[in-house]
Amino acid sequence: MKPGFPVVVESPPAEEADPWVGRTLSNVYVIEEKIGEGGMGSVYVARHVHLEKRFAVKVLVESVAGKNNAVDRLKQEAMAAANIDHENIVDVVNFDRTEEGAVFIVMEFLKGESLADTLGRGPLELHYALPITYQICRALHAAHEHGIVHRDLKPENVFLTERRGRTVAKILDFGISKVKKAESEQVRMTKTGQLVGTPLYMSPEQARGETDIDRRVDIYAMGVMLYEMITGAPPFEGRNYFELLWKHGNEPPPSMRETNPNVYIPEALDDVILTALAKAPDDRYQTMAELEEALKAAAPEVADELGTLAQVMEGSGEVLRFSRESIGRAPTEHVESGASKPVPARETTAEVSVPQRSPWPLVAVGAGLLLVVGAVGFAFTNGDPTSTPVTSGAPDPVPDEPPPDERLVAPTPPDPPPGVEPPARVSVHLTSTPSGATVRLGERELGTTPVATALDVSDEPVTLTYELEDHLAQTLTLVPVEGVEVPEVRLRRRRRAPPSGGTGGGTLPIKTGM
Repeated sequence: MKPGFPVVVESPPAEEADPWVGRTLSNVYVIEEKIGEGGMGSVYVARHVHLEKRFAVKVLVESVAGKNNAVDRLKQEAMAAANIDHENIVDVVNFDRTEEGAVFIVMEFLKGESLADTLGRGPLELHYALPITYQICRALHAAHEHGIVHRDLKPENVFLTERRGRTVAKILDFGISKVKKAESEQVRMTKTGQLVGTPLYMSPEQARGETDIDRRVDIYAMGVMLYEMITGAPPFEGRNYFELLWKHGNEPPPSMRETNPNVYIPEALDDVILTALAKAPDDRYQTMAELEEALKAAAPEVADELGTLAQVMEGSGEVLRFSRESIGRAPTEHVESGASKPVPARETTAEVSVPQRSPWPLVAVGAGLLLVVGAVGFAFTNGDPTSTPVTSGAPDPVPDEPPPDERLVAPTPPDPPPGVEPPARVSVHLTSTPSGATVRLGERELGTTPVATALDVSDEPVTLTYELEDHLAQTLTLVPVEGVEVPEVRLRRRRRAPPSGGTGGGTLPIKTGM
């Protein structure tokens, strides 16, 4: 560099301040920081000025707040949670609008993580899976007795926290719940022909698009969740949304011992879960109370409640012995991971470490409530799904990942016919972790993440499906209006059961995942 040559150092652009941080809502809730966002709004931590207590505040984005459907869903979520008033359902304390018309709800602020995050570290032993299930059963039984069906029960909507020295499961997101006493309003809130729910946990009757559904769809979803908690994989997986729905409607679920032959599962417990997964609602347990009672009868040695979060998590990332004799007792014998064949983890080599100060991250309960599930029409037949025929043989080789500049922009849709006014469109940027996922809107492929594309502007939610080899398909629903922000979608790795090394009745090294 020549002497005297001027050097100009450009500072990185400062992040734009969030306009909500620092505001006071309803004269008492001071917003302190943003902790999450989704396609329909953002979640903040707020402090009550008089009580000096922290709350989670979910605010609809301005472009969505003017849409009646979105507001109705948020209001229904608030009313459902408040009216049930159960220890295992997130407590909603306020629903209001700002002077500018922005809509928000105020919820209890929880420390912990979602059940999905827990399962991301591996399956759970019965000592943990069943007590969590009992709490969910009691909460949903209370909701059902109030005439409310959740319809979107999944690990992402169950939050694990601690109260008075014990682990507590909290159910989130009643935004698409079905309230029996408001049937006419429900018709307006759910677009005709849409499916409501998440495909991995969707009952056959939901997948068929039936509207006359009841509490038994939640019983089916609970069966799927417990199946996944114990084996490490859901009973049905598909290469895409449609194949998965077809399996829910047509294929019998494999026994848990078939899915993971290395896990010892009492035959009676396997039978209970398969009953919860019956195709016909009449063949399932008819109430959550019945399901809880059957589970306790099948595994009477398992304690009813969990200890503290620290106790539950102290074995996190270590391999624990799990055998017939250990059911119902806290496992104490540690074995080396090479001593026996481990269950494959959701992430191939990731190690889970226990934080030294606090074993639970500071997460607001509202952060998981933003992705409202939309739907896609689908019909069942007695044959294979014609749209995605199942073939045998080795999997297709994974192509080399294209350079970033070759996959950032989705193909341009064809121009409309002459004389037809093209629809207004909104630009969106779609991302996922890991990247490389194919994103579809119905049958239309939008591109491979990360991808910039455009959607037709609409007041109605649209559902995007993210698919990546060796990962579970995920759906994301958003309202395609100006200003919509699309969150990054995190894809969970598909678990493949290891080959059986014997009868499947011996000991099993399992990460507690807690």
